Amino acid sequence: MKILLSENIPIYQSSSFNRGAWTFTSLLTKSNKFLFLEDHLERLFRGAEFLYPGLYFKNSKSELSDFLQTHFRPHSYYRINLIDEEIIVLIKPHDPKPDYVNLTRAKSRKTLSLIPAYLKTPNYFLADLEIKEALKLEFEDVLFYDYENFAQEATTSNIFIVNTDRSISTPPTSSMVLEGVMRKNLLDFFSSQGLVVHVETISDEKIMNASELLLSNSVQGLRFVKNFNNSKMFKERKLYDFTRDLFGRFGENFK
Repeated sequence: MKILLSENIPIYQSSSFNRGAWTFTSLLTKSNKFLFLEDHLERLFRGAEFLYPGLYFKNSKSELSDFLQTHFRPHSYYRINLIDEEIIVLIKPHDPKPDYVNLTRAKSRKTLSLIPAYLKTPNYFLADLEIKEALKLEFEDVLFYDYENFAQEATTSNIFIVNTDRSISTPPTSSMVLEGVMRKNLLDFFSSQGLVVHVETISDEKIMNASELLLSNSVQGLRFVKNFNNSKMFKERKLYDFTRDLFGRFGENFK
């Protein structure tokens, strides 16, 4: 065990850091480009302006963008943490999970709060506890519901379902549903393809009647749900295959 004084690690002297009042974003690179960099930076600095209204971020986005381009590494994962006026960038090789997932209901419930949908915060303790319990039952992720029994999101992913009329539904963003960058670009892609998308509440009945259930986030990309709670097996992959062919699993073919 290593024991250190906080003055030897400047970031630990930040009250924002110690109270968890900071924001971050995670994104990928492919062979020659960042994926959705502008969208990630726009959301990151919106979050920073919400958390730190007294600080000045006008030129920060362009400075950070230049820094990232200078430190570009292909096929990598970037995590950008913004704490007060400090920006810390982690870069490592990207190791994607399989493109499918077995999903179960979370034991916890989502509740409304004052956190805006665009603020991505680092508190994943509850999600980690849920995953730990799910893995015991051979599920890889969980789906959170609210107290009215509407589906909200998975631990780190937005959700999309294909309805019986072939339309697509996804829950509206809120303090319970992150304004995901991949979600935003998937909505743009579906619109460009003339697909009908409803941003609406999703009941458990709708999920059980759906032909497909998809998860999306910027790091694991688009994934299809094979099994939900051992009570619904999704056998279709039409939307998933269509989207992966034209959009790409990580959005690499879009824009």
